[in-house]
Amino acid sequence: MAELEMRYPSLRILLEHLEANKRIELVKRCPALKHIDKAVPISMNTLFLSRSCAQINTVSHYVGVYRQYPEDGPKILRDYKRINDYGGAADDLNEFGKRDRSGYQVVNAGNLPVESAYNPIIERDLEEEELYMEELKARLAHLNRRKKVKERQKEKARIEALMYEWNLRRENKHPPYSMYLKYTKKNGSETESVEYLEYNHKYHEAAQYMFNYLFEGRKRTLRVKRFEISGVGGVIRLPESITIKARILATGYNFESVYNSVKHILVNDTFEQVIIQEGDGIFSNYNYDLPSIHSAKTFLIWDTKVTGDQFQIILNSKNANVDVSKGKCTKEEYLELIEKMLADKRTPGTYYAFGVHSKDLLKKLFNDLKQKEGFRTDKLLVDEPRRFPDYYYHYITNTSYLSVSCNHRSNYNDKTRKVEPWTLWICVYATVENPKKKVKEPEKQKKDFVRIIDDMISSKKEIGSCESMEVYSKKVVKEVFKEVMLSDKASFRKEEKRGCTRFPFTYSLPIDNLTKVVIFCNRNQDLNKKGLKQKPWTMWFFVEKIDEMTSEDYKKFLDKIINDKKKIGTSYSVDLKSKHQAQALLSEVENRDGITFRELINRGCFLLPKTYTCPLNDTSKLTIFCVRKEDYNRKDPADRRWVLRHCVERVDKKKVVKT
Repeated sequence: MAELEMRYPSLRILLEHLEANKRIELVKRCPALKHIDKAVPISMNTLFLSRSCAQINTVSHYVGVYRQYPEDGPKILRDYKRINDYGGAADDLNEFGKRDRSGYQVVNAGNLPVESAYNPIIERDLEEEELYMEELKARLAHLNRRKKVKERQKEKARIEALMYEWNLRRENKHPPYSMYLKYTKKNGSETESVEYLEYNHKYHEAAQYMFNYLFEGRKRTLRVKRFEISGVGGVIRLPESITIKARILATGYNFESVYNSVKHILVNDTFEQVIIQEGDGIFSNYNYDLPSIHSAKTFLIWDTKVTGDQFQIILNSKNANVDVSKGKCTKEEYLELIEKMLADKRTPGTYYAFGVHSKDLLKKLFNDLKQKEGFRTDKLLVDEPRRFPDYYYHYITNTSYLSVSCNHRSNYNDKTRKVEPWTLWICVYATVENPKKKVKEPEKQKKDFVRIIDDMISSKKEIGSCESMEVYSKKVVKEVFKEVMLSDKASFRKEEKRGCTRFPFTYSLPIDNLTKVVIFCNRNQDLNKKGLKQKPWTMWFFVEKIDEMTSEDYKKFLDKIINDKKKIGTSYSVDLKSKHQAQALLSEVENRDGITFRELINRGCFLLPKTYTCPLNDTSKLTIFCVRKEDYNRKDPADRRWVLRHCVERVDKKKVVKT
């Protein structure tokens, strides 16, 4: 059988959709694919870069200086195990084992120098180093007097290691360990491969080699979902001509300096999410009033205090969503944010989420909201019991409201405390959505009935079409009939064998000039009241032919309008075929008690010029007049030329009309 080779177009598609790490491994095993690989775009879910590490999705590549010390050596050397386990030291080490940061001065084309957000690099001369060691000795003595806890023990080990290296240099002794360059590849928490090389090159050269292996020569932009830059700082040894398109940008809290370092390799300047992480209340040293932050839909601040002066970052944020994991904010700051959101009339979809440690703080906040004007309280509809079952809401406009609620974090661990136990939600919702997030059954049924009517009218169902639906609540029936009567063209009357004692009227809405939808309700006769297997009411919807309105029907029509005292601005129309029928109905109007009439220029028509008025109350009146359609079509037998208009208007007290 002849061997089938893979052609370039199919190979290109295969590489483009292959997971990034599998693709790198494939090219490593088959070097002939290297040139094709560099020309085809590569996509990644996650790309994390630091001066010593490059993580692509779940696979991390580390380079570091490894210290191999004897097991029976000084106890102080065991502190290096922690550094070795993380891939080794991320700097050069001199002959005394002390960090040598001279490599930071070497910046090649494509390299990214990044300012440190945590421990700024301080270069000290010999005299300053002596003073610094004295300070460390005092700090170590203080820690030895304190209770042993995990964090203090880590700090003690770090100080002892620094002093050990300092003493080696003072005594001109070489450390009792060997040093190697170590390359580590991990997939999640599992180590896939480790390589040790002789330490005969500078650290920055080794880091440059690793980054070149992963990224060098890629001609197309890297497509990255989440692009994260370490806040530790240093020089990230990317090769030249690399560009990145990212949807999410994550940095340490020195966002501005990091962004200025990497923005020339980013092809986009706006992001879906911006993430600031791992800080300790020193926001004030940095600027966050930046377009790249404000333009992001979501702004996340992790493990960083934003209380005091730093809370201005939250107040001034223009993002739709803000998530703060450990803000340590006060009750007054939360109330200030709520007031600002109401004043700014934030749009639906906006939310602020805060991790909160204190249950008492939440109690005080909710008690204050109860006292504030305009706030209302309701129960959250949730299946499980909650410590804070209520939510507090305030209407912003007719179409939106602000809601404040709280829930317990399901992933909270009292031992690790990596997250706060409570999440405070300050959200803006649209009022078209039910705040309880569950549609009640009567409301749902009403919408179903209205949908049936709308479908019958819009699809122009044939005469004889019928729909029916059983109803449990008579309240729903009332609401449906009320909705029908909101239409100007709705009419109603009593008919034999239709309706029931509770709902005697039959309602109709015109579909066109020949057909109409007829709606009425019957009570089910064979109702099993105990089992309730059958619902007590049935709504019927028929499509029938339109008949001319009789004088008796018109009297009932007028009585209904006058007795119901409709709102000012309400109007009804009755379409008629002939002038004689219009005259007959207007004579019914003229014979009623309390009716006045006169001829008006802008109302009525040449053949039927009178305008009739019936008082409803002290402020409103019913006005009736007849007009002819301007767009009347003589060729269409279904078209009606005459229209009786019925308008509820405001009484003009300055004018007095005499009979």
